[in-house]
Amino acid sequence: MDILLIEGVGLLSKTRILLVDDEKELLALTKAYIEKFHPNIELSTSSSTNEALDLIKKVSFDTIISDYQMPTIDGLDFLARLRNSGNKTPFIMFTGRGNEEVAIQTLNLGGDYYLQKGGDPKTQFLELFTFIEKTVDKMQTEEMLERQRKAFQIIAEAAATAIDISDLCEQVLSGLIDLLAFQYGTIQLYNEKENILEPVVFAGLKKVRKKISSISVDDPNCISTFVFRSQEIVFAPDIQKHAIYKTHESRIREMNVGSIISCPILTSTQDIIGVLTLVHQKPKEISSLDINFVTSITELFANVLARKQIEEALFASRRRFNDIAENAVEWIWEIDSNGKYTYASSVVEKILGYTVEEILEKHFYDLFHPDDKNGLDVSSAKIIKDKKSFFRAKNRCLHKNGDEIWLLSSGVPILDKKGKLIGYRGIDSEITEAMKAERALKESENNFRLLAEKASDFIWTMNLDFELTYANPFVEQYVGYTVEEMLKLKLDDFLTPSSFKLAMFSFEDEMRIESLPDRDLKRTRSVELENRCKDGSKIWGETNFSFLRDPEGAVIGLIGVTRDITSRKQMEQKVKQQQQQILKQRDELDLFAGTIAHDLRGKIQAISLLNEMDDHKNRAVLAKQIDKMSLFITNLFLYAKKGEFIGEESDIDLKVLVERLVGKHYLDPSKQEVVVKKLPIIVGDPIRFAQLFDNLIRNVVKHSAATKVEIYSEKDKKDYRIFIRDNGKGISQENMQKIIKTLTTKEYSSFGFLIISKIVQAYCGDLVIESAEGKGTIVIISLPKECAK
Repeated sequence: MDILLIEGVGLLSKTRILLVDDEKELLALTKAYIEKFHPNIELSTSSSTNEALDLIKKVSFDTIISDYQMPTIDGLDFLARLRNSGNKTPFIMFTGRGNEEVAIQTLNLGGDYYLQKGGDPKTQFLELFTFIEKTVDKMQTEEMLERQRKAFQIIAEAAATAIDISDLCEQVLSGLIDLLAFQYGTIQLYNEKENILEPVVFAGLKKVRKKISSISVDDPNCISTFVFRSQEIVFAPDIQKHAIYKTHESRIREMNVGSIISCPILTSTQDIIGVLTLVHQKPKEISSLDINFVTSITELFANVLARKQIEEALFASRRRFNDIAENAVEWIWEIDSNGKYTYASSVVEKILGYTVEEILEKHFYDLFHPDDKNGLDVSSAKIIKDKKSFFRAKNRCLHKNGDEIWLLSSGVPILDKKGKLIGYRGIDSEITEAMKAERALKESENNFRLLAEKASDFIWTMNLDFELTYANPFVEQYVGYTVEEMLKLKLDDFLTPSSFKLAMFSFEDEMRIESLPDRDLKRTRSVELENRCKDGSKIWGETNFSFLRDPEGAVIGLIGVTRDITSRKQMEQKVKQQQQQILKQRDELDLFAGTIAHDLRGKIQAISLLNEMDDHKNRAVLAKQIDKMSLFITNLFLYAKKGEFIGEESDIDLKVLVERLVGKHYLDPSKQEVVVKKLPIIVGDPIRFAQLFDNLIRNVVKHSAATKVEIYSEKDKKDYRIFIRDNGKGISQENMQKIIKTLTTKEYSSFGFLIISKIVQAYCGDLVIESAEGKGTIVIISLPKECAK
């Protein structure tokens, strides 16, 4: 598929960065440095976090870089406010403070990277720009994957639930408009008989709806007809800069088009069946990723749409068959024991073209099609000899004019008083059209199977005994089993035990929903399951399934589509391992060195920047910075002695905090059941308590091998006690001795428990650990009642 683009459109030419630092001179110098050496970065600056928060409400940034130690709101509080407001913009803490705790808190609060100032500017900023590139790439990749997942879900749900083609197009178009933030759009399907594009559905602004009508594919004034004929995508963030604007200017102005994506709807066999168009009335920023997104999603939609067209044609064929069957006029007849007609109703002339007189001169086998005559003669003779009835037998006959006619024949023997066969009496209905419809049905089913067989996903149906009733050929590429082998397997044969358990839970939950009076019959469900391949390997698949229903709506089976997401799961695991590595490295950071170096390195950084830029006009500023450094060194240690471990306190809902941390640590519900019961609301430092429970939960995930974890609280006369109980492998006596040594001597052997102990002691609380090998672990945190609200 070709794509028409305006020159220069691709990835955003500018990366928007917000730099926040209370040192205005350093901020200006850093901005000058970045703009000089990296003109592709569009840098905004702010000297206070309050100002930055207001700016973020108005402008969308690709990355936020912030200093840590600033007046009023420091960098960590700034990050916490961003994340609490739902802002997920990548965040880099770029500071002279080398405190390990700042790095920990940055990551715990949802920051992406932590970078210390100082050293060679080229090396320093090269590392910073590497982080920026990683955060922007990560954000774009995550956004694209999420958008593709949503688009696939929209199409899958529409395919499973749409009543007709119009409903299918309505659901898909509305979903794409929302995903890509356009204002309106149309889907026009090709009517081959009339050679026109018909607007099947319109979604969006009502004021332009009336202007959308059927158009000839030869109309030179419409963009959609150009797309249909050329089979090229028109991708124009600013339509006036696109080559097509010159040839379609009047139509573009009439429709008030500022930005447009118009894409041919091509099936996997490259058959064009229509055009999908999305419009915004003002120029709109679009990345080149949107091209691949729209192309892939449109191709998927095209195949689903083609399948729906086949289904509707099939439905129409069935309806015609029913109409014919209900309105047919039957031919009543009688034959003697030799098979010669002795009676025929006049309807025979309408069915076979023979008059009654002509029929009465014939035997029944004279009407059979020559190709079937020998076989029918033998079977009919046996029926007559055995005096058996026959019901709804299909016979292929010849009309008087030579046309092929199909009859549905039923008959009973006529016997005399002694039981001797006199003849047969029966009734024939013409089912020629019905047989054609049946052939069309088989052809339609073959076409559907052809589409399914070319699909790059595993498409399947299953009965309520969890036996596959259909699997497309892609299954062999997916898990290694042939279709024939797969149809002999049950669900638990090709799912791992944990995934089978999860699948059963999903099915049982759907059946529970099915019992509700207001259930949605069109609903679908998505679940990620681990599959066992024929060669013994394992892969992950994302399965979207819904129920198959009979005409009354009762559940008779399941239908689903499974997509290979092994690469994505591996990426998630890699990210998890990287996070664990970061946490491990974090534990090795020096607890003290960074505090002393914070502002000092900021001043040294300014000096390095000035020397790098070799700007002699800034010598006065350089001298001023040197004077500030001297004064700072004098006051540094006095200020450090006044620092307190506990920061600003506020109300903390421990249940909400713990549930968030449980989700953060990627607990697998199929392997670890975590029960968070009622916990108190306390008054304390949110960052410290987040550190406390973060370390506890991380230890459970990393070391306990538990299948069940309970977190709950109890009150006694003096204290509020919080329990973290697991059924894991417990702590060995040797490790317990190390932990006790850490808690009693502060000698480094378990830094996580050292942090936990320090926080609990800061609130005049107590920490108790009870554990034995093979019997699980209980951690009990006792806090004075004064902490509880």
